[in-house]
Amino acid sequence: MSQAVLVPLGARIGDPVVLRRGAWIGGIGIGGMLLAGHLALSSRMPGIEQFDIPMGGIAREIGPWIHWIFVFLIFMEIFTTLVADIYGLSLQLQERVKIPLNALVVLVLLLCFMAGQFGFGPLLTTLYPIFGMLSLGWVMLMGRDRVRPVPPSVPPEGFS
Repeated sequence: MSQAVLVPLGARIGDPVVLRRGAWIGGIGIGGMLLAGHLALSSRMPGIEQFDIPMGGIAREIGPWIHWIFVFLIFMEIFTTLVADIYGLSLQLQERVKIPLNALVVLVLLLCFMAGQFGFGPLLTTLYPIFGMLSLGWVMLMGRDRVRPVPPSVPPEGFS
C-alpha cells in the first residue's frame, strides 16, 4: 500500500545506491519492529485475541495514559494511510478513466465508508489474508527475472 507514496519518491531519487541503501535500512527497521510486535503479541496469547487492536490491550497494561496515546497513534496511522492511499488510488484511476479527480476521490471515499460499515474486526480478518496473498503474488512478480530469452541466431553460411 505504500507504493502510492514510495514510487513517486523513489523516482525523484537519482542515485540508485542511495535508493537501495534506504530500502535496506527501512526494511531492516520495519522487520525489527514487526518482530518486536510479534514477540509481544505471542507472549500474551491466547488472551490477547479478545481485542480489536491487540497492541492497544498490551499498552493498557502499562498505564491508561500510554494506552490512550497508543490508540490515538494507531488511529492517526490509519488516517494517514487512508489519505495517502485515497490520493494514490485516485491518481491511478484518473489515468485510466476520464472522471475528474474530485469525483474519483469522493467515489473512493464512499466505497471506503461502505466497507467500513462491516466493522474493524471483520474487515481485518477478511481483508488482511486476501491482502497478504496479493502482496506475496506482487513480490513474486517483482522478483521475476525480466531478462527475455535471446532469439536463436541465424547460423553462419555453410551450416545447416
